[in-house]
Amino acid sequence: MHLHQRHKRLLHDPVDPCVRKLPPELAATLQPFARELIEELIPMVEKNYKVSKKADDRAIAGMSMGGGQSINIAFSRPDLFRYVGLMSPAASGAVDTQYPALFKDVAATNKQFKVLWVGIGKDDNLTGNGTKAFDATLTKAGIKHDYIVGEGRHESVYVNMPPFGLGRAGQLVPAKGGKQSAKGRLQGD
Repeated sequence: MHLHQRHKRLLHDPVDPCVRKLPPELAATLQPFARELIEELIPMVEKNYKVSKKADDRAIAGMSMGGGQSINIAFSRPDLFRYVGLMSPAASGAVDTQYPALFKDVAATNKQFKVLWVGIGKDDNLTGNGTKAFDATLTKAGIKHDYIVGEGRHESVYVNMPPFGLGRAGQLVPAKGGKQSAKGRLQGD
């Protein structure tokens, strides 16, 4: 059964290991994707491709709502991923109450994630306040992370990734020409 077929049932499923103490309207949007990724997509990729099954070799990243999804999955199932990239994420400062296990043992959390990278454009008026509050909560708790505020708005943070933080997870390929803006990438320039 695929995500669109299970959507109605999952919205009302009271037990979900990937959603912890989130507001019901947010939990309802996160549940189907988290389950689809963990129960179907990851096993399918591991079965059909030569990939490592080790968390030490796995990353999860997302932008905007995908960043919110990445927070939910990585913080609910830290056993699955060691590298987390959050670009202008749909985040909040209540992360400590949403995922209390990560804040209970900060030393273990700091060993768990090799990279926890959060980036946002300084003029991001869509997710900026939530991301700043998210950073403040992580910082106050002592959870190690990179928090980068770059030039631009919501969509600009993932262009020309710096060679540190999330950039350490792979080979960097600079965006050139029309690829430096979302508009250029959409137009195929």
